[in-house]
Amino acid sequence: MLGEAFQEDSLTSRGTAWGVLAEAASLLASWLDDPERCAAMLVIGSGIRSTQWLWLEDDDRAMAVLRCVLEQVARSRTWRLKPEKARLLEERSETTPRDWLENAGWRRLSPLNRALGEFAHVRPSSRWNAARELLASLQLDVDEDTAIFTARGAALDFVSMLAAEEVVASMREVSAEVAAAVESGFGELGLLGDGSAQEIEQRFTHIWAQRARALGTGRPWPSAGVVSHAPPV
Repeated sequence: MLGEAFQEDSLTSRGTAWGVLAEAASLLASWLDDPERCAAMLVIGSGIRSTQWLWLEDDDRAMAVLRCVLEQVARSRTWRLKPEKARLLEERSETTPRDWLENAGWRRLSPLNRALGEFAHVRPSSRWNAARELLASLQLDVDEDTAIFTARGAALDFVSMLAAEEVVASMREVSAEVAAAVESGFGELGLLGDGSAQEIEQRFTHIWAQRARALGTGRPWPSAGVVSHAPPV
C-alpha cells in the first residue's frame, strides 16, 4: 500500500522507543515499595513488549493487551495521586478498568477503553471491525482514507505516551536525578509527544467527543481468524 514510501527505519525507531519504555517500567518496579504499584509497572513493562510484537504481526489481539496496559497505567496513577481510593478499589472484587480510569481522572478516555475492551473478547458477538473504526476516529489530523490502517498503531503510541509520563512521575519519587535522565531519554525517542499539556488536553478532548459513537457491526475487514492482513502501520 505504501510502495516506495515505506521506510523500515520507522518500525525500528518505534520498536526501540517501546523497548526502552518497557525496560524503564520493569526497572522502576524493582525500586517501588508498594506491591500494588510494583505489580502495575511490571504489567506495563510486559504488556508493552507483548503489544508491540502482536502489532508487528498485524494481530488484533495486540489491542486486548493494550487495554491491560492502559488499565495498569491508570492503576499506578491512582495509587500515586489517591492512595486511599486506590486501596479501596484493590479490595473490591468487582473493580473494573473503567473504575481505575475514572479515579485516575481519565474518564474522558472511556471511548478508547471501550474500543480496546471489545478486542479483549473472542465470541460471535464481538465487534472487532467496529472497534477498529472507533479507534480510527480517535486519531487527530489523519487522512480518513488511511485512518483505519493506522488506528491500532496510533492507539499504541498514545497509551505508550501515557505510560511514559506515569513512569517519569513515579520515578521522581525514587530519584529526581534518574527521573530527569529518563524523561530526557523518553523525549528524544518521541515517547512524550511534544511535551506540552496542550497536546494531552487536545487528545483527551477529541477522544471524549467520540463517547456517543455506537459500536455497530463495522465495515467488512479482510482477516483470517484473528489476524488481519492490513499493513501494520
